[in-house]
Amino acid sequence: MAALLSPLQLQAAAGLLQNKGYQVNPALTAAVNEYTSVPLFANLILAMNANTLPVNTQLLLQSFAGNVSNSCPALADSFNSALTYPVTSTQANPGLSGIITLTANAYMGNGDLSKFVQTFTQANSYCSITNTFINSAVNSNNYLGPTFTGMDNLVTAGLTEINRATQAMGDDLSNAGQYIDLANLDNYGTPLALIQQISRRAGTVSPLIVALTNVGIDENIVLGLSNPTVVVTDTVQKLMYQALQNITGSELAGILQILDVWTPNINTLADLLNPAVMYPNSYPSLTTPTADGPRAIYITPEANPPIDYTDLSPEDNQKLLEQEAANRTVERPLACEVRQSENPATVVATNTGSGASYTPNSNLEATVIACQTGTSYERMSIMTDPGLALVNKALTCSLSQVTNIGRMNLPQLSAAFLVAETNKDLPAIEAQTTPVPQADLDYYANDLAIGTGEDDTILLIDILGTAAGTNITENLSNCVDIIDTMYAASQLGNLITIYDNIYANTLASDVANVTTLIGDAQAEIVNIKANINPAACAELNTYFSSINTQLTREAQLLTRAVIDIGNVQGNNQIAVMSFATSLPGYGLDTKVGGSAQYLEEVTEKTMVGDVLVRTSAAQSTVATLREGRTTTALNAAGAGTAANAVESTPTTPPPQATLIPSIITEAQARQQVIY
Repeated sequence: MAALLSPLQLQAAAGLLQNKGYQVNPALTAAVNEYTSVPLFANLILAMNANTLPVNTQLLLQSFAGNVSNSCPALADSFNSALTYPVTSTQANPGLSGIITLTANAYMGNGDLSKFVQTFTQANSYCSITNTFINSAVNSNNYLGPTFTGMDNLVTAGLTEINRATQAMGDDLSNAGQYIDLANLDNYGTPLALIQQISRRAGTVSPLIVALTNVGIDENIVLGLSNPTVVVTDTVQKLMYQALQNITGSELAGILQILDVWTPNINTLADLLNPAVMYPNSYPSLTTPTADGPRAIYITPEANPPIDYTDLSPEDNQKLLEQEAANRTVERPLACEVRQSENPATVVATNTGSGASYTPNSNLEATVIACQTGTSYERMSIMTDPGLALVNKALTCSLSQVTNIGRMNLPQLSAAFLVAETNKDLPAIEAQTTPVPQADLDYYANDLAIGTGEDDTILLIDILGTAAGTNITENLSNCVDIIDTMYAASQLGNLITIYDNIYANTLASDVANVTTLIGDAQAEIVNIKANINPAACAELNTYFSSINTQLTREAQLLTRAVIDIGNVQGNNQIAVMSFATSLPGYGLDTKVGGSAQYLEEVTEKTMVGDVLVRTSAAQSTVATLREGRTTTALNAAGAGTAANAVESTPTTPPPQATLIPSIITEAQARQQVIY
């Protein structure tokens, strides 16, 4: 049964579908009317409304005080014709006050609320996606702290911090089966961890009992090894290592089968503690993180003569990859002869403490000593030998960098290596020392982040704020107070006389005199600003500048959000119903300047006595916004709000159409059978 809409959503949608519930904020309308009604503008506004002047003169009349410095445009209701506003003034709605009115009305759809909901939805979407980029840019170079070690390591979840030869490492891990328990990574490299993994895979410690007791380990200890919390001394683990060295031949083959290990040239079970044996194709490129960046775990001899792989063509590079992959291939099943060399003399030394071919990087000693997570390097040196302890502890540090490593098994880790892609041949990316280059962060900060939210994020009021009166209502009211004070102090008499003459000459269509008088008006405004009341003019300029900033920011963001405010499709019922469906979600955005506050600001109000009260349609909108927050909170608390939704399945199921038959009868099928 489908239940998508609440009763409140149905009420809100009904209002919208009838063009009810939203309007330009009444306080803005009142502020504009109050501003244009001051005595100073009595005849200036009438002159602007007249249709007796050429277009260029009319434009000059509406903008003369806004186009020059050292002026006070608030004393002439002037806009700046060099700026881009959301709309263009008209004779019916002239000056900056006209632009404010026309902009607010355009946002609200000029009487068609389906236009408003489309504009709102698109603006809200722009805010959401743009702020995702802005906030991510702000956080990008801090969220990793000092742990950033390169883009390869970042995009591969730390895999390349283990080995940049991802294919070779993946193949080696694939052959290694299940010989490591990654959930027990703290004890990786210890004899006990290997024995417990064998016991876990076999379901019993039985395959190892004889070998362990033969080296002198008490039988009670041996029988308790299957307990994952068992505590075994370092001395006993040293004996375990000896036991592992003694397991060869058929005993070794059986245990390798238990672990599903197909790695070649394993001669004793102790070889499983030697990464150079277990990763024969990739051990030379194993690395571990250090304070100076990733460093090699093994020191391996350079090719003689050296080979330069830096300028390989894509074709030659692919051939090299295919050749290496072919060399790593292990045919299965070949039982133990693949895993064990017939001639031990040809086997590379497994003692990493002294073997010439497996030389640990002794420069890592300070790093692994400092790493006290799990079994320490010093203890592992007692259990096995210092060389093995060094490489195993270093490899533990590498493995622990991988995201979710403790929830993976070795085949999954192998699969991850085999699908990982590096930034090879992308030198700019490989050279990055921060997750995002500073030049890119500067772009986001200086070009994209132009809003008024935290970190200059874009708020809904930065795009559609005029209809709510954002940065306009209060500033216009302040202008009115100052102009009224100046008028009462008889500081505007000359300017009013000039405006009266402009109107008289406009009615007479005397363009020359109007142009001259406009110059006179500008000169008088300069005089007022310089000599009569500089402080008042400075305040007026601050308020008008704030209004211009709001309007021009809106124009810029409307363009970026691809909102053509004058050409929104009207009578769009689908847009209205989609908006109503989303209303509860809009209620969750409760930040200053966000969708919940904005929608409350533009809900419809009517006078009841001397009080402005929201209409029923407007109240259903506010209630739906609140319902969205309540529903989310109740669901989080476990209370649930299933009863809020109204069933939308038809009460009477609609009749079903007779469609082309799709079922083959038995007789038809029998006829089609081929004998």
